[in-house]
Amino acid sequence: MNHDYQLASIAAVGLYYVAWPVVCWIACAFFSAYMAGQKGRWGFVWFVWGVLFGPVALVAIAGLPPRVQPVEEVSLKGRPNRGEEPRLV
Repeated sequence: MNHDYQLASIAAVGLYYVAWPVVCWIACAFFSAYMAGQKGRWGFVWFVWGVLFGPVALVAIAGLPPRVQPVEEVSLKGRPNRGEEPRLV
């Protein structure tokens, strides 16, 4: 009976040391995807990077600047205004 208890405790400790790193690795993948979405980047791609590289991907996306989309000014007629003066036709 004592032998069964030792095997069960060894299995529980082994599961503990295997499960926590896997949970943390997957959490890094989700946080990488979330941060990528917040910075205007593709969340799914960064989730895949997070699954493959874990904390390294999280540090990488944390260090990247946000992607800024250029905003075009719109004239009153709904056409893009490229810095030219409006003219009457």
